[in-house]
Amino acid sequence: MRRNRIAVFMVGTVCLSQVPFGPPCARDIYVPAGASIQQALVAASPGDTIVLGPGEHLGNVNIEKDRITLLGSGADITMIRGIHWEYVIMAANATRVQGLTIADGETGVWAHSDDISVQDCAFTGNHLALALGGSFWQRPFAVERSSFWGNTTGVSVDGGGGGHIRDCQFYGNETGIYCIEASPLINGCLISSNTWGINAYDNGTPVVTNCILRGNSVAVLSYGYSNAQLVSSTFWLNNIALKPIGDYRTAITVSSSILWGNQRVVDLSTGPLGSVDISYSDIEGSWPGAGNIERDPEFVNPYCLDFRLQRTSPCIDAGDKNAPELPETDIAGMHRIMFGGESLTVDMGAYEFYINKLEPVPGTNEAIFTWSSLEDRTYSVFYTDDLFTWHTAIAAFPSSGNQTTSWLDDGSLTVVPPSLAPRRFYRVLENP
Repeated sequence: MRRNRIAVFMVGTVCLSQVPFGPPCARDIYVPAGASIQQALVAASPGDTIVLGPGEHLGNVNIEKDRITLLGSGADITMIRGIHWEYVIMAANATRVQGLTIADGETGVWAHSDDISVQDCAFTGNHLALALGGSFWQRPFAVERSSFWGNTTGVSVDGGGGGHIRDCQFYGNETGIYCIEASPLINGCLISSNTWGINAYDNGTPVVTNCILRGNSVAVLSYGYSNAQLVSSTFWLNNIALKPIGDYRTAITVSSSILWGNQRVVDLSTGPLGSVDISYSDIEGSWPGAGNIERDPEFVNPYCLDFRLQRTSPCIDAGDKNAPELPETDIAGMHRIMFGGESLTVDMGAYEFYINKLEPVPGTNEAIFTWSSLEDRTYSVFYTDDLFTWHTAIAAFPSSGNQTTSWLDDGSLTVVPPSLAPRRFYRVLENP
C-alpha cells in the first residue's frame, strides 16, 4: 500500500500532503517530542499511523477514530507520560499501539473496544497499566512482547471476546494479570516478583501455557467460581504457587508442569470449596494425581532464569501429551512432543528438551552430530570454525523419524574433517 507522510513540526501546525487522484491512502503523521499528539489525531483518518519521535511526550491521548496506529520509535527511547491522573491513551476500535513506554497514568491504555493490539511496549508507574474488555467487546485482543513493571495492575481482562497475552514480562506489580469473566490465552510469559501473578475472579478461566511464574507472593489466585488452567509451565521460588479461595466453588487445574522450590505449593486455607487438580507434574512436597512425580527437575541454572532441563532431568518425556490446551511449541518457540531419550512424549515445564550432541568417531577425524527430529522433515546443517561466518554443509538432510537424526561430518562438505579444524561448531534448522 502506498503511504504519504504528514509532519507535525510544532504544536498546532499540521502539513498535509495532497493526493490528486483516487481515494486517499494510509498516511504517516510524524510527531516530534514536544508537539501535540492530539492535534495529529484530529488530522488523521482511519488507517493512518501516528509516528512518535524519540523523547518524552506529555499528554492524555484520546483516539476517537477507528484503525489508528500509534507507533513509537522504540519503548527504550519513546515515552508517553500522563499529565493528569486519568488515562494516558484512550483507544478506539482496532487501535494499534507499538514501540512505546506508557507511564504514570491512572490507566495506561484504556481499551474497552474491539480488536486492540499492543506490541513491543513497556508500562510502568500506572495504577492500571492496560485495561481490556467490557460488555460490548466482541473481537479478540493481542498483547505481545511487552513488559509491565511497577504498576498496581499490569493487565486487566474484563469479559468480552477473548484474546491472547504472549511473550510478555510482568515484574514487580501488585497484580500481574487480572481476569474477570474472561478466558484469555496467556502464553510464553515471565511472571516474576508480583504480589499476585495471575488473579482469576468471577468466572475467570485463563488458559496459561509455557509460562514461568517465579518469586511471586502468590503465583496463581483463583476465586469466585473461576478455574485457572495451567499447562506446561514452571513455578519456582513463589511463597505460594496455587491458592484457590474457596468461599465459592473455584478450582485450579495444572498439567505437565514443574512446581519446585516454592515455600508452599498449594494453600487451601481460605475456604472449603476450593480445589486443585494437578497431574503429570513434578511437585516438591508431592501431590496426588495421575503421573505426578517428586524429583529434582534439574534445571540448567534457575538463578539466572535458565529453566531448561538438563539431559538427566526426570521431567523429560514425563508430561501428558493428551492434555487439553497443550501448546504446539514451548516458551522458546520449539516443537512440543519431541523425543527426549525415552519416548515421544511432551516434557514437564515451560521448556521442551532437545537432544543436541556432537561425538567424535573413534579412530578417525570424523564426528557425528545428532539432534531430536520429526518424521517427514528435512534439515539444513550449518557449520563455522570462527563463530562469525556460518556455512551450509547440507541443505536438505532427511529425517530419520520421530526420534533422532544423525549426520556424519567427514570433511567432504566442510573443507576439512572436524578434528583437523582449529574448532568446529554446528547448528541445525528444520526446513519448512
